Amino acid sequence: MLRNVVLIFRTRLLVRVFNFALAVLIARAFGAELQGVISYMIVLCGLFFTISAFGLEAGAIFFPRRRAMPDVEYLRRAMPLLLINSIILNLAFHVVAEFWLISYFEQYPRLLRILVGLIFPLEIFTRVFRQILLVRDQVSGYNRIDLFRSALTLLFMASAILLFGKSMAPVLGAYCLSRFIALLVALRYLHLPLLSWTFSGLREVIGYCHNPWLANLLSLLNLRLDAIMVSWFVGLSMGVSPADLGLYTICVLTISRVMDLQASVQTAFFPAVAEMEIAEARSLAARVYRLSFPIYFLLGLGILALGYPVLLLFGPEYPAAYPALAVLTVGVIIVRSNSGAISLYFTSSSDPKVPVYMHLMGLGANIVLNLLLIPRLGILGAALATAGSAVLAKLYLNRRFLREIEGSWWRDLRLTRSELVESLDILWRKTKTAVSRERAA
Repeated sequence: MLRNVVLIFRTRLLVRVFNFALAVLIARAFGAELQGVISYMIVLCGLFFTISAFGLEAGAIFFPRRRAMPDVEYLRRAMPLLLINSIILNLAFHVVAEFWLISYFEQYPRLLRILVGLIFPLEIFTRVFRQILLVRDQVSGYNRIDLFRSALTLLFMASAILLFGKSMAPVLGAYCLSRFIALLVALRYLHLPLLSWTFSGLREVIGYCHNPWLANLLSLLNLRLDAIMVSWFVGLSMGVSPADLGLYTICVLTISRVMDLQASVQTAFFPAVAEMEIAEARSLAARVYRLSFPIYFLLGLGILALGYPVLLLFGPEYPAAYPALAVLTVGVIIVRSNSGAISLYFTSSSDPKVPVYMHLMGLGANIVLNLLLIPRLGILGAALATAGSAVLAKLYLNRRFLREIEGSWWRDLRLTRSELVESLDILWRKTKTAVSRERAA
């Protein structure tokens, strides 16, 4: 599993290099305010994507393994739900665009909103199809599609910026086109019978996927809620300006890039845990929790050390967001991130409702803190709200896990000196070993 984590994270790191270059290009070309508009629209797309996906991307790994079912049969059952959800949520997106307090949607033509509404349906199908590669244990194929999609997006959007300047519709149109081509490539690679649908067994799929879906949705809301709340206060002209939204979305996107390590652990952890007994899964979750902490800690220190010059790359106004980036780094990356393995253990093997309760508690705290802090402290208040709610959620999750295993933090979750050495060995040496094995294969 650790080998797959390294391979997936290495590819995601390269993908994020492409995405980082694209973000810098957009920030330089459009400025903080318009960059905030584009980033905010994509943040909303991510939220609508998670709603309409209904946990089916996680179910693509769990459900076939638990039911000893071919992945093609799972897709035959999932496709109707994917299509129906995409249509309903696309319509809902346009309703939100009409009535949302922020004025950004009102000042841009309907074509722009249509393009934004097309993004998340394309993402839904692409991500679910990519998961099938993991079910088939084709990590290299999964990585190749990820790289191809990111490189194509960078090429198309950079070309749109060079050809059309500060016109947002061509830029978002290029984004949609690149995602559509990547979807076609994934379909050709997988050879899936997409027209062979069935509603038989759909209720069972929904019953299995709704808990992971709710946990993922609440988790995304906890990370993205602050940007949405900042946009809300921009619309009310309270404490933040449109440019502040651009500054803050860069902080959120930077943190999201580092969270790819957690996504890599999740991607490799899901298939492994799906085949384990409860006791074995419990032991693995605690071990991943301990071993991943030094890695997140080093990544957090890297952001704190390099965050200011990195923000400067986006433009001279962006370093003003460094305090917010530092607060998010400490709360979300250093303190919170390594508990993802425990959350996945509950989702896959024990009690799927525990992560839901955790994220609900964090979401409630996040909303209250954002309402209190943003008008007073601006984007720093948004960062404090997200970091504080993340720490609170982690404390709850650890407490539930220790109560279930009848253990203690000192005995079960404390990182020992030998594990620290092992964790650093995974970070520095396993990468080279994994790359050599992949090339040999």
